[in-house]
Amino acid sequence: MKRRTFLGTTALATSALPAAFADKDHFIDTNVYLDEWPFRELSFSGVDSLSASLKKAGVTEAWAGSFKAIGNADPDTINNGLAKQCEGTLFQPIGAINPMLSKWEQTLSRAVDLGFHGIRLHPNYHDFQLDDPKFTELLKSTVENQLAVQIVVRLEDPRTQSANASVPDVELKPLLTSLRQVPKAKVQILSGLRSSRDSLTLSRLGELGVTFDIAMLEGIEGLRQHFDRFPGLPIAFGSHAPFFYAQSSALKLQESELTQAEIEAVKFQTARSLRSTK
Repeated sequence: MKRRTFLGTTALATSALPAAFADKDHFIDTNVYLDEWPFRELSFSGVDSLSASLKKAGVTEAWAGSFKAIGNADPDTINNGLAKQCEGTLFQPIGAINPMLSKWEQTLSRAVDLGFHGIRLHPNYHDFQLDDPKFTELLKSTVENQLAVQIVVRLEDPRTQSANASVPDVELKPLLTSLRQVPKAKVQILSGLRSSRDSLTLSRLGELGVTFDIAMLEGIEGLRQHFDRFPGLPIAFGSHAPFFYAQSSALKLQESELTQAEIEAVKFQTARSLRSTK
């Protein structure tokens, strides 16, 4: 679909999204959040309203972290609450872990006991770099426990951040050092494509098996440009809801001219590659 045609039919396309993406395969959103964002109210932030919004976009499964993870020093309580919220819904809970806390190993073990298939890290809020020895030890533990690791580069655009809670984007280059020590780690970068200007680092991360999501990918035919520029860099669907509308992210698949294989990779195949085989 050409850009001009796409813009002229946005309303119609939005209403038709579920049918457009309906097939026997999952449509997995790897980047959503539950609970309340502490700095301002967001639409569709509750389980029911967010679930309804995701379903309108055609999403059948959503990997959910908790906004509480960025400022709460008790990740076990967060994870327990998240697991309960996700029961019987399309949400799959992703555990909160802070490797700077003294008992992160126990938290990770409890996340495994809860049946989580991955953990989500916020290095900029928890003040660590991606070559920190504690982070490397955490990566080793995720390999042993067959967990995916999601690293969030950005939660909120710096232009809209509270003046009293301004945080920079996570620097990805140090991750190369850690992954060379733990090459079997399954790592996904969330909300990192737009904020990273280092193409060489992105290419090297792709060579090491790191995947990304589309949440911050913008521009005319942004997905087409991504596949052309980084053919070896796997990418999954991620809406970053409720910050962004899931339907807006889903439309990125329509406004770019993609092959069926590329669409399936974004919709579910890349996400499935992060899942444990246990």
